[in-house]
Amino acid sequence: GEELCWQAVTAKGEELTAKLVEGGVLAEAEAASEKAVSEQKEQTQKILSVLPLHDFKVNDELTKDELKVFHSKIWEQMAAGCLSCCTCTYVCPTCHCYDIRDYQETEERTQRYRCWDSCMAKDFTLMAHGSPRKTKVERFRQRYMHKLVYFPENNDGEYACVGCGRCLQKCPVQLNIVKVAKALEKAEVKQDV
Repeated sequence: GEELCWQAVTAKGEELTAKLVEGGVLAEAEAASEKAVSEQKEQTQKILSVLPLHDFKVNDELTKDELKVFHSKIWEQMAAGCLSCCTCTYVCPTCHCYDIRDYQETEERTQRYRCWDSCMAKDFTLMAHGSPRKTKVERFRQRYMHKLVYFPENNDGEYACVGCGRCLQKCPVQLNIVKVAKALEKAEVKQDV
């Protein structure tokens, strides 16, 4: 039974692939198309080159000793000025935290919503026992560890920062990813991490 089902799926897949190739979707690109893609890449690079943080580099050593960075004394110093207003997360194009909420519309019907949320908020990841990150320092550290350490570890070294500069512009106390990364780098050089 399973073997027959697998063959049917494979036959369907082959049929679909053949249609896509015939229809041009999976056809080999023509020289003109390749040129257009190349031109678009150049345009994208020009746009990226004028972003506020286009030349900012994060020290690759941060991802090599995660626990050392995690336990750094620098987090308390950096988080001290943070207001936990969540502005940095709301303007960041790579932030994607969310919450799930249920609303009872009628006695018979409940609606579930996925709502935008922030890891900087006190009630983020709130569970029956409370929050796993009770202090502002823990939440602050989580945000920047995610951007500078956890994300690159799992995404071939790509940082969760596109260099747009929105966090620099909007933070009411001028805390941002650049200051945090530079503070961590200095701390690492002094072996303070």
